Amino acid sequence: METRTSKKSQSTGNLLSKEILTIHGNNRNYTLNRPKALETKTLKCKQEHLHYEMKAGKNFVIEFSTGAYELIKEKILQLIKSPEFNLSFVVVEQHGVELSNLNIDSCYKIFNRKANNQPGNLLKFTMNLYHTTNKMTVNGGRVDIFINDIFDKICAEIQNHYTELNICNKTIHSQLSIIKDSLSNIIQKDLNRNQMEALETTEDTSGLQLAEREDGEICPNCEQNVQTEGIACDSCNNWFHYKCVGLTEDHINSFHQLEYHCDQCNDDLLYVGATSFHKLMISIKSYQLIPPVLNLL
Repeated sequence: METRTSKKSQSTGNLLSKEILTIHGNNRNYTLNRPKALETKTLKCKQEHLHYEMKAGKNFVIEFSTGAYELIKEKILQLIKSPEFNLSFVVVEQHGVELSNLNIDSCYKIFNRKANNQPGNLLKFTMNLYHTTNKMTVNGGRVDIFINDIFDKICAEIQNHYTELNICNKTIHSQLSIIKDSLSNIIQKDLNRNQMEALETTEDTSGLQLAEREDGEICPNCEQNVQTEGIACDSCNNWFHYKCVGLTEDHINSFHQLEYHCDQCNDDLLYVGATSFHKLMISIKSYQLIPPVLNLL
């Protein structure tokens, strides 16, 4: 038996993966309300860095300030990828993706590790991270493992960066306020413009420009002429077929008196915020300030 155990260890030891197993994304049948998400992120900048509550059914709920959430996301990945954690557990992750391909939440299921290094049948606990609300929930039969192996380290991480997080949240609040105001100006700007004469349209186009032009325009998505059933982006002035940007009649009607901005132009604006976000979080680790002791528990 000792020989067989030894050989088995030698033959499978190198298969011990420290990587998280990823399963197919959980697609959401809706598009993220970006202005609302930015509003939530902005408000959460003024929230306490960590607040937790154990609810019925071993449902452990944690809420973070915006800066703390970005910091803790990285810390959690570091912990569940550590060799010590992976000796006993296998992590299976799944990410929720909405219609415009934005990652809005992440789910990590923690299973026991079998002798062949595959996930066992025992689901220890599940961690759900909601990226638009800075909230995290943990549930399952062994929430105590999370509390002992992960939560205590999360609290310590926030304590160690408490002063930096205060500074970071103020800066993030300022940046997000600028982005939110810019988006509001884009979305709420009145489009009471004179509509172009349509060759084949008799219905009201709700303030949107029509794609019925004599020479036509090239749709960037399909590289075909846009003669009818098209819409112009008010930022880049490119024309798109309705079907190429996923617009339906209901969508068109909902744009009443509003400007239309293509996904790329919307993403460019959000990318500015995301880039600032990333730089801010990197800068946290470069601060040499000594944070005050905070009793989080």
